[in-house]
Amino acid sequence: MGLHLAAALPDGALAGACGLGTVALLDGDVVDEPLLPVDGAIAVTRPRLDEDALARFAAAPDRDAWWRDRIRRCYAHLSA
Repeated sequence: MGLHLAAALPDGALAGACGLGTVALLDGDVVDEPLLPVDGAIAVTRPRLDEDALARFAAAPDRDAWWRDRIRRCYAHLSA
């Protein structure tokens, strides 16, 4: 959805610096066809989740719990 938002911005609003080409820095992707830049641009599409990759790259249960707790603490802090 970040790609759709970046594509909707007026030309030059962010000078193309949206951080959307970072997928190549990760161990893998959880979509059928990764959104990789070609000649500095990414085609605006709606990717489909790859269920096998989603399971393969899932966080360990303790890490998942850590992130969920962090989100709860951040939410409590921001809503105070």
